[in-house]
Amino acid sequence: GSTAGSSDVEIALFNPEATPAVADLTIDTATGAVAPAAFQGVVVSPSSLVVLDLSRFVPQRKQVDLTVDSLVGRVVIGALSTLLARVVTARLGPAHAYVQTGQSLSVGVGRALTRWIMALAPVGSSGSGTVRLFDPGSRPASATVESEVDGRLATLSLRLSPGTSGTSMASPGAGVLTVRSARGVGLAAEYQYDETLAKGRVSVVSASAVTITPSTWVLPGATTGRGLDESIVVTNASSRAVSVTVDELLPAPASGAGVVAPPQLTTLDLGPMTSRSVPLSSLLAVSSGATSFGLEVRGSGPILVDAELLPTARGSIPALETAIPAG
Repeated sequence: GSTAGSSDVEIALFNPEATPAVADLTIDTATGAVAPAAFQGVVVSPSSLVVLDLSRFVPQRKQVDLTVDSLVGRVVIGALSTLLARVVTARLGPAHAYVQTGQSLSVGVGRALTRWIMALAPVGSSGSGTVRLFDPGSRPASATVESEVDGRLATLSLRLSPGTSGTSMASPGAGVLTVRSARGVGLAAEYQYDETLAKGRVSVVSASAVTITPSTWVLPGATTGRGLDESIVVTNASSRAVSVTVDELLPAPASGAGVVAPPQLTTLDLGPMTSRSVPLSSLLAVSSGATSFGLEVRGSGPILVDAELLPTARGSIPALETAIPAG
């Protein structure tokens, strides 16, 4: 993320265990690694959350990357990135500058790996896509970024020094992005795409990165109603057509009760390397007030799933709700 200008990155540490966890956080910037005292020996109580604000300790940095070392217990990492960028157009000049706003949610990966797979979500003509790679280790990395969009294959190469990050543009469109690192050097990877929605508002979304392409995904908190609508983007990551079903997850039945089949919300047929976006409001009759429910997305073959929470109320900011592989 970035702390330049008024932009910010907030890091959330969650402890899912019954005993306290302790973690050290290191922030990597273009000028080197920073380990603020407040980020060392952070204690996270059982089943609780600790939120840390990066801009307080590393302000005005165009790009920041984070490494979390769990010293005791286990922690789950998430990041909320807020973009607040002042835009000056050549035609209108500084007197008519405006501020672009956007937010995205990212989930930290457990360890750096040599292969990542992400969906290239389709965006409009005003959108752009960026591949972000981070080398958290002690050896330089040579990475290959391969994208397949509409049957066309494109390959880019990046070299990263230890403790540094690199970015490369990737054309958005229905397809799949694969990152491979040579000589066993692990990387963290993210594909981020943004699209201008209106003057002063921009959607910034980070696509989920996985090591394999499973056939079943779970969205634990899908939401629609009260000014919000969630759009699911499903990508066929294989060379064969797949059939996809989207089911609503039901609470476990009471003891002795019969098993109730989950309501099937919709089915999709996806050709090889294609994507489909499905707004939940088109699937459900929404009453007044927000409706929250779980979703299970199942494919007859390997698929990638991302879910964007879109505001229907004017002036709100989109954010990403993360889907997770099931099993």
